[in-house]
Amino acid sequence: MSKPFKLIYFNFPGRAEAIRLAFAYGGIPFEDVRVERAEWPTVKATVPGGRVPVLILPDGTPLSQSGAILRFIGQKAGLIPTDPLLAARVEEVFGILEDIAGPIGGSSSFPEEQKKAFREKHLAGNGDVSLKQLDSLIAGNPAGWTVGPSPTIADLSVYAFGLSLQSGIFDYVPKDLFASYPHIAAAIQKVAELAPVQAWNAAHKKQ
Repeated sequence: MSKPFKLIYFNFPGRAEAIRLAFAYGGIPFEDVRVERAEWPTVKATVPGGRVPVLILPDGTPLSQSGAILRFIGQKAGLIPTDPLLAARVEEVFGILEDIAGPIGGSSSFPEEQKKAFREKHLAGNGDVSLKQLDSLIAGNPAGWTVGPSPTIADLSVYAFGLSLQSGIFDYVPKDLFASYPHIAAAIQKVAELAPVQAWNAAHKKQ
């Protein structure tokens, strides 16, 4: 019998949580390896490019890059639409999320005053434009998901970004940022109410 998938990432949601949830949603067994800060220098030397997340496949070969891993597992879990346009809409959501989150993450190393000013300006400007775009996209879907009639990896990604916000890891970004965008908030709640997500969260409250 082949070994299960092994997902390696830090012990917080970040770029791996949507992948973890895709595994859970699809009922796909995997080993959830969570690297603590003290372990990282040793682990870093063993993974491609010295970056995580990385997925170790059953044959022992690695697959890096969070987007590639999420799409791979999402396909197996039935979380990627078969309709070409809906699949393109999923990619549209990913692009919008990157427009929102990219500048936030990219400013992490800025000096404090510069970081504060940059992030506040982003969320009042281009970030707000992108958030409204995503909110409008969801508003146009009668099913209430980000894309199509059922959950997709786009929904898991929006939900996971919401978890990162709620954790407070992004200074000068409101933990309740999505509260001002009701359709995004509603879509996040729909994900939270999925039975596999509830079971996953219940099992990992202290991790």
